[in-house]
Amino acid sequence: MSMAMNRDEINEVAYVGLGVPVQDAGFSPRSGFVANDKAHAFLAHDPAKAMTMLDGIGVVDTDGDGFRELPSGDTVTLDLKFST
Repeated sequence: MSMAMNRDEINEVAYVGLGVPVQDAGFSPRSGFVANDKAHAFLAHDPAKAMTMLDGIGVVDTDGDGFRELPSGDTVTLDLKFST
């Protein structure tokens, strides 16, 4: 899911270009704490790779409605939260 997110666009829309793309707010360079390379892992926006990876774990669009389903058949639902 991380690779499916366009962090540059999110930064422009939600943070007026002032954000710093990282995996977790605790790893932000502004916090003074950057523990390791995990802060920058999987930041690249690569929707094709993300789709391939989701297909590989069985999260596919089984009914052709444009939404992916879990192997159980339930629709994948994400609850994304952020603060500005």
